[in-house]
This record gives sequence, C-alpha cells and structure tokens, in this order.
Amino acid sequence: MNQMEMKQKMSITAIIVTVVLALMKLAVSCMPNAMADWITRKFAMHIRLADADTTVSIQGRVLEGTEKEQIIQEFNAGQFLKQQHVYPGTEQLFLQPQNADTPIIIETKKGKKPVKLMLYKQDDHIDVVKQYKKKVFAYTLRADRLTLPVHAMAGDAV
Repeated sequence: MNQMEMKQKMSITAIIVTVVLALMKLAVSCMPNAMADWITRKFAMHIRLADADTTVSIQGRVLEGTEKEQIIQEFNAGQFLKQQHVYPGTEQLFLQPQNADTPIIIETKKGKKPVKLMLYKQDDHIDVVKQYKKKVFAYTLRADRLTLPVHAMAGDAV
C-alpha cells in the first residue's frame, strides 16, 4: 500500500465515525416523547397509582369504592413540592412520627416490587413517606382536596 491509499482509508474511517457519532447525538437529543416520558416516570419520586393494584386503608380498615377512588385520584393530582432527606438511622422517625394523626396507608406495586406509602395530613400539605426496596423516602405533596373519609374520622371520636 502506498501513502495515498492509506490517507484515503483513514479519511473514509474518520468520515464514517463522524457520521455515526452525529447520528447517535441526534438520537439522544431528539428522543421521542414516549421514551422521555418513560425515563421520567422510571425515576420519579411521586408515583402515579392505578386503582386495580392499589389497597388504601385507614386505621386497619380497607377502603373500597368511591372512597378509594377519590383518594387515589387526589393523590395522583397532587403536586410534588420538595423532598425531605432521610438520613441513615432516622428512618423510624419518618415511619412512626410523633404528634402525627392517623395516616392513610396505600400499598401498591411498582413493577413487581411492593411500595408502601403513608400519607400524613398537615394544615397546608401532605407528608408522604414511601417504603420501596427496603429504603425510605419522604417528600411533601400539595393535594388540597385530599381528606380523610367521614367513616374513618368517626373512629377517632371515640
């Protein structure tokens, strides 16, 4: 091979590599909406609940029908406000907080793994504690219309 043939092979290789890298960059930066939504949902802290595989309970009483649907709908419509950092060793403070009312407990699945959500109603927001894969996450949610059903509050008056 002479030098001319070597230069041609090298420039063809450089052009091919440049075109392939440009196509990869274009594919990543112009991702389809469905793919971008999937990635966003995969790493979202505030998950969307489906009625079929979700159990909602208050004080050990499982809610059914319109009460359950209302809580799920309001939870899904809630706005994520901020994450609360859970440091190692402080998980029990979030799982069993002092001075807290009776939580709404929601059990669902994310993929094949169970997820447990505990909702603690405050004056102007909802504190959500999420147990997933032996980890505890906590965040604040704004869900203005999310309230305890009347039947559940009747048990507190005793």
